[in-house]
Amino acid sequence: MRSRTIAMCDPKQGLRPRARNCHALLSEEVPEIRLVNRSQARAETLAEDIGGPITVLPWDQRHAALEGANTVVNTTSLGMVGQPTLDLQLEALAQH
Repeated sequence: MRSRTIAMCDPKQGLRPRARNCHALLSEEVPEIRLVNRSQARAETLAEDIGGPITVLPWDQRHAALEGANTVVNTTSLGMVGQPTLDLQLEALAQH
């Protein structure tokens, strides 16, 4: 995964699940993680606790965060069967 950029959207879950996801990505030497969360303060706390190449972006920039990303990690229930749609414009993802 060294050449991939990750956009991570996580508006509701607590810090522990997000931390596991970030650690897993960083262990694969991902060069960049873009962390998007409805709570800017929670995202910044997570980024500080984990360290590494994590860029925190506000929820209203979630579409821009996907620009050129190769992978999206959605750790919410949004977009799952029986749940509300996850509002993301996936067209901005890198084309393979």
